[in-house]
Amino acid sequence: MPSLTTDLVRSYLKEIGRYPLLTPEQEITNARLVQQMMTIEQQRQAIALQLNREPTARELATSLGQSEAEVELILHQGERAKQKMVTANLRLVVAIAKKYQNRNLEFLDLIQEGT
Repeated sequence: MPSLTTDLVRSYLKEIGRYPLLTPEQEITNARLVQQMMTIEQQRQAIALQLNREPTARELATSLGQSEAEVELILHQGERAKQKMVTANLRLVVAIAKKYQNRNLEFLDLIQEGT
């Protein structure tokens, strides 16, 4: 009879198998979107330090030379790209965790550390 842990692992592996791996081109595209999002977040932090408060959407957009809608779109696309990259790389986490499975570490704990 399979243990609860075995059932959980099997269920998890089945779930992550539903997500397709990214092509190299998709990885590059998503990485660029995430970088653009991070640039905006860094600018937001820099302005917040100067103003001693969070900048408004207009202040942030103006400092970037973009419209508020453009900034919002970049942030949204960046978050989606980040999520796609994380989800697609869960298989890699499992593959690496399997290599360390017999070193007195629980498989689910290894996966948790990798995510």
